[in-house]
Amino acid sequence: MKKVLLALLMSTGLFAYGGTTKAIVGVETGYGQFDYSAANEDNINMGRTSTSEDFGILGLKIGAESEEFRIFLDAKYYQVGGAFDYANSMGGSFQYLMFISRDFNFFFGVNGGLMNLKVVDSSIGKSYEYSDPYFGGDVGFNYEIHEKLGFEVGLRYLNINAKNRQYYTDKETGNTMSRTYTVDQMMNIYASMIFKYYTD
Repeated sequence: MKKVLLALLMSTGLFAYGGTTKAIVGVETGYGQFDYSAANEDNINMGRTSTSEDFGILGLKIGAESEEFRIFLDAKYYQVGGAFDYANSMGGSFQYLMFISRDFNFFFGVNGGLMNLKVVDSSIGKSYEYSDPYFGGDVGFNYEIHEKLGFEVGLRYLNINAKNRQYYTDKETGNTMSRTYTVDQMMNIYASMIFKYYTD
């Protein structure tokens, strides 16, 4: 499995220049917020409500690391509440490593993937599910505890910008109205344990 994963990642050409390459597996936890809003439109303008929904993160990522780069494929589960029934994502990231010392490095990179979530609006008895692409960036630090074990702390930004319109009948007036839900962006801090396997 380890050799198959490395072969797939090396096929991108990012790790083909030589040097020491490691297969890596990461387990992640963290905390963050979604920016979320709901706005009534059409016949009667009832204004707009905006909020930030807190969540926890559990994630698994697999990839490869060279002397200057890392690439990950990842899956994350978000422990959500409030307006959200569930949320999860699948994606990947590419990072550039800048070593401050032999065991300590700073990284920055880009990420992208697919976000899946469900919003429930109990006030009008409506819900919606969506799967939309996201893109963003991340920055952080790595500390190599051992040649086969590392610890990572990072900050991640995701731009989602997903909108969904639901129509409903107002109970008081009988008018048909619409409400637009927007999930705009997400910020989170996270920590990971990174297990490293030499491929030589």
